[in-house]
Amino acid sequence: MYVLIDDDPLIRMVFEDIMNAEGHETHAFEGVEDATPVLESRDIEGLIIDYHLRDQSGVELVDRLKQEGYLSAQPIMVMSSDTSEEVIQDCESHHLQFVSKSDPDLFAKIYSQMCLQLN
Repeated sequence: MYVLIDDDPLIRMVFEDIMNAEGHETHAFEGVEDATPVLESRDIEGLIIDYHLRDQSGVELVDRLKQEGYLSAQPIMVMSSDTSEEVIQDCESHHLQFVSKSDPDLFAKIYSQMCLQLN
């Protein structure tokens, strides 16, 4: 299953609609608390996460999930409307792909990072 964590309800809705229509089991969550049971299920095929979460950065969450053994080789993409050098460098220093939410190719880049084909 693919998991998206983002506080923007429109992004969650569009992501779930597109991915489910393409036949990919997808779950979208507003925050980490809601997503925790799914994140700990070990059935994650890919994770798309907002950089700015309520209690921590998306990068911090990914690091914790890797340390706890819930993530290993799954594709991960961090996205944000904040395209500051600090955010981009933080993602790069953790070897995570970053994409701006305002990128017109946002969903194509997510599909590419998740190694999926658009039908």
